[in-house]
Amino acid sequence: MSPTTVKRKISSLKSYFKFLLKQDYIDQDPMIKVVSPKSKKVLPGFIEQEPMNILLDQFDFDNSYVGARDKLILELLYFTGMRRAELVSLKLNDVQVEDLLFLLGGSGTFPDSSSYRHQVLLIG
Repeated sequence: MSPTTVKRKISSLKSYFKFLLKQDYIDQDPMIKVVSPKSKKVLPGFIEQEPMNILLDQFDFDNSYVGARDKLILELLYFTGMRRAELVSLKLNDVQVEDLLFLLGGSGTFPDSSSYRHQVLLIG
């Protein structure tokens, strides 16, 4: 069995025994000392800058609003490392055109354990 499968099964058992404990069906949790195996974190693949530049230059984005929007979406995702969810949640007041700046995520507070805003500087 893969570590991910074992981890999922252990998680299910822990949840089940926690439920039994809350419902007073058992006196103590037998899973309390069970440790889940570590799973390998796989880094996502990426496209090198030169092939991406070729793609953006050779693709025929029409000279309409939709074409400009689509090209901007691809450029933002690639050149800033912005996640899809961050792009979708962008609001107009998150864009500071005069500073070429996007504010991403969080509530605008200094970094803490829950949330903060990232500043992404757009280059040319």
